[in-house]
Amino acid sequence: MSDSHTLLEFDESYFSYDELFFSKTDFKGFIEYGNSVFQRVSDYSWNELKGSPHNIIRHEDMPKGVFFLFWKYLKENKPICAFVKNKSKLGKYYWVLAIAMPVNNGFISVRIKPSGKIFEIAKGIYKEVLNNEKNNSVKPIDSAQFLMTKINELGYANYDLFMSEVLADQIKLRCEKTQTLPHVSLQLISDIKNQGTKVVTITQKILSTFAASRMVPLNLEIFSNNKGSQGAQVAVVASHYQKDSVVISNEIKKFEKISGEVIAQITTSQFFVSVAALLSECLESLVSASEENTHVNQQTNEIEILSSQYMSIAFSNVKSIDILVKEFIKTCDLLNQLGLGLELIRLKGKIELTQISNTSEALDMLEKLKLFQVALKHGLSEIRSSNNLIGRSAQEILKLLN
Repeated sequence: MSDSHTLLEFDESYFSYDELFFSKTDFKGFIEYGNSVFQRVSDYSWNELKGSPHNIIRHEDMPKGVFFLFWKYLKENKPICAFVKNKSKLGKYYWVLAIAMPVNNGFISVRIKPSGKIFEIAKGIYKEVLNNEKNNSVKPIDSAQFLMTKINELGYANYDLFMSEVLADQIKLRCEKTQTLPHVSLQLISDIKNQGTKVVTITQKILSTFAASRMVPLNLEIFSNNKGSQGAQVAVVASHYQKDSVVISNEIKKFEKISGEVIAQITTSQFFVSVAALLSECLESLVSASEENTHVNQQTNEIEILSSQYMSIAFSNVKSIDILVKEFIKTCDLLNQLGLGLELIRLKGKIELTQISNTSEALDMLEKLKLFQVALKHGLSEIRSSNNLIGRSAQEILKLLN
């Protein structure tokens, strides 16, 4: 093997998927402690790391916009996670998914080995962001905005949603690679998100059917008016149908709003449960015999407190879903009643039409109205089923997190 091949072989500083490393810095980013994996992968001794700025391992391939976003979150006392490319003392690179969290007197950062499709996409985005920085001499704040534009293009409305999905995805992939099981609540959280998304889809389908039949009552009213006194009662029926169907459509839109709130709450829970699970792994690492550190008690206390805080946040968010579930039930019951009323109005219209000649056109209109009612009935049944699953999963999560 030639020398060039030997160098390429050691370009990357390897660590395995079952490894996890972490470090603690003060508020200015100077390293206070870290575990042995961090020391090994970075190629620095503990004496070299302690007291050094954390950017000692910064790789030149990393866009400044990413770190601007990092510090923005931390200064706002919020945790953040992102893919980061680092450089070891020997010039080797290593990619991590880094989760940085504020503590009372600084920041704790936990890192795992990334993989998968979203990781490859992120690397491509970072290249675009870095090229934009170099070619256009943009400031870090503008680079962060450019980064967010790219993330928005992936379908994420904000960075919170993006990092929650990324973290859950990476933990799932890590568990697959290490043949371990994720925290039980993470699967339940995923189930809730799926059901919330399903409700949004059903709601949109019902509203689409409503939009298709929206002009039918008006056309029926015009038909009735053309029939003179004979059509007077049918015109009244059409008017009532129009008013009630608008009320129903507005109530249906509440499902979309409530589902959005459920997804937002559970996404927050997903992030904090994921981080708490990794912090628990950090604790196991600290108390193992392989960790040689004179500050173990201080470190375990800080991590235990942080893990407990994050589980409490997750618990609070899941608990709020209970309230939203009750809103689902309330709206479902109201819509069932309104749907029955709508059917009675339609049937009354059908009866009134028997008193008028040449009504085939009007009868066809009433059949079109029935399509909306059928979509409503079936949609409500599916929404109630999804709501029940959300409620059960939320209760299971609360038991696990309590």
